[in-house]
Amino acid sequence: MFYSYFHPQLPALVLILARKGVEISLVLSEAVYLRLVKDFKAEGKEFLKIENSSLYILEKKEIEIPALIAISNGIMTMGLFNENGRFDRQYVISFEPQAIKWGQEFFEYYRDMSRKIK
Repeated sequence: MFYSYFHPQLPALVLILARKGVEISLVLSEAVYLRLVKDFKAEGKEFLKIENSSLYILEKKEIEIPALIAISNGIMTMGLFNENGRFDRQYVISFEPQAIKWGQEFFEYYRDMSRKIK
């Protein structure tokens, strides 16, 4: 998952998934990461302790980023900011294998330029 906007249910969601054994890589924009550390410190620490989870922070500010990218074995979900720079909760969703593969590559693009948090 990649998030560049903060959703208050995000910390609980990723903890539930990680506790169930789902392998989860979470890439956050710097602003979202700072909000997580400030308001959800306990959840963030617990997430980092779970073996099947990893957390990254994207510190680059000069690149365009989507609001979110979420990939699983069976679905690709992407949220984009509108022309005013706001996330209006409209999503691109696909169950097609090619779209899931493209979404995975798109996610990896951001993850690979991010710093891993330990």
